[in-house]
Amino acid sequence: MPETLKESFFKVLTVNCQGLGDSKKRKDVFMYLKAKHYTSNIYFLKDTHFTKQDENVIKSQWGSKILFSSFKPNSRGVAILVNDNCEFELFNMKQDEGGNYIILDVKIEDIPFLLINIYGPNNDTPIFFSTLISLIVDMYSSQHIILGGDFNLIFDKDMDSMNYKHLNNPKARLELFKLMDTLNVVEIFRINNPHLKRYTCREKNPLKQARLDFFLISESLQTMPVSYTHLTLPTICSV
Repeated sequence: MPETLKESFFKVLTVNCQGLGDSKKRKDVFMYLKAKHYTSNIYFLKDTHFTKQDENVIKSQWGSKILFSSFKPNSRGVAILVNDNCEFELFNMKQDEGGNYIILDVKIEDIPFLLINIYGPNNDTPIFFSTLISLIVDMYSSQHIILGGDFNLIFDKDMDSMNYKHLNNPKARLELFKLMDTLNVVEIFRINNPHLKRYTCREKNPLKQARLDFFLISESLQTMPVSYTHLTLPTICSV
């Protein structure tokens, strides 16, 4: 089985949408993502606010493959979009009825991957990650794992947050560490940037910032030409 990607870079982009229920906003965002500067192979969208009733319309607007875990028009929802330039084959899929995760068993350029896009609960819900462990283990058969999205928790209070008095969702955080050990995945941003402070979420009055969005990947992927980027519209940064 080949383990070399044809493209010089295989790109994954995770996007905090803050709701794409409005048709005009959705078209604008899709055009924005397809612009040359943001061309990626795979897009992880979260907080989509998509509904099952709208999925066919959304597929036609995107114009390429899109897989959904939809919920309500005013909350949650995740989706994985595939660009036309990606050689992509789907074998299995698991979706969350609450719109918090989607798991895909795929081949990309004939290389097996598990792609997991999540929108973690706002409250301290460790069962979310323990359930995710079971689902991923059930689907795992030596694929490379790319797990990305908004985890709604931070790894390190000093490095990954500003003006937070306490670690948020501490029980869920511990369960996430168990997930990392079980699946043998690493947090690629901190490995590549051990001393860099970068935030993906900002609150005003009072000012608080945190890095809640990141990628956990198989250790095997560290040597492959894959890039991982987080986008909070309309700004972009590598993670």
